[in-house]
Amino acid sequence: MDYIKEFLNLNLKDYPNIQIDLPIGFIVCFLLIGLAVSAVFINIYKVTNTKIIRRLLRRGAVSENGALTLSSLNINTFFVRRALSASGGKLTSIVKEAGKSVPTYEEVAQKGKKIKASDISGKIDFSSARFYIDENSYEAAKEESDKGSYSYLPSIIISLIYALLLVLSVFLLKDLISLINGFLA
Repeated sequence: MDYIKEFLNLNLKDYPNIQIDLPIGFIVCFLLIGLAVSAVFINIYKVTNTKIIRRLLRRGAVSENGALTLSSLNINTFFVRRALSASGGKLTSIVKEAGKSVPTYEEVAQKGKKIKASDISGKIDFSSARFYIDENSYEAAKEESDKGSYSYLPSIIISLIYALLLVLSVFLLKDLISLINGFLA
């Protein structure tokens, strides 16, 4: 426990040759935690995109007439809704909402108001919205689907590596900074 308190209170101003008021222990700690969290979210994003595309392809939702709701695909989760509502992403270029024409930037700009992403992509009512793979994007969807399966294992492994780096930095960062301070003398 003393190691952790000492690590979090580690500041570069305590070293005479560095003299920068920087709480390096906190920075390293939160940097590694942030990297681990971002690795998990990136992996969830990849798994979610692949899951949506594969389910639409498997169920034959490759035209507006064959469009399906998220409930019928059994994938009505927060991450799926978030991925489908993000405008300009890879997924939204492949998966389209049935019965919805997306206005162009110029059409929205002619209304004379400030343009937001929601003006172009619009709001989606996920309880009734039906989704399909556009025929122009069918090859891209097949390519994305055939890439291989994504799993949550990589994000777990990466998070464990970052946790190990955090533990190592708790024990080694002070000595490393002392070494750098000695070189600067």
